[in-house]
Amino acid sequence: MPSAIKLRNLRLTKVRLDGPNALVGSITFKDSTTKRNLFLVLEQGETNWDVDMASYHVTKDLEDYVDEAEEDFVDQLDLDSDGVDEIVTISYYYESWDYAIYKEKDGKWEKVYKGGGGGC
Repeated sequence: MPSAIKLRNLRLTKVRLDGPNALVGSITFKDSTTKRNLFLVLEQGETNWDVDMASYHVTKDLEDYVDEAEEDFVDQLDLDSDGVDEIVTISYYYESWDYAIYKEKDGKWEKVYKGGGGGC
């Protein structure tokens, strides 16, 4: 029997040169009634991993998936030259998709852009 939990995408990276390691990735859990999609940015602490950002979506329509949303890591780069990389993601929805850019501001990640996608 296949696992109900799927690690779709996982990267070990750094968002700043002198910063701690970060894990960026997407996880899916599916049971008989729902599908849960989780996008995470974790930062390595001294003894554990801290959740810096999380995006969580629940799909209840497992026949047509009209309420589904999945977010995946695309890339990272320092767009504004402040020494901290921004994180670029792509999200897939029922018959559409778009991009998001996250920026760290005052120690918290904020979505500063969403768009540039398409659909049918």
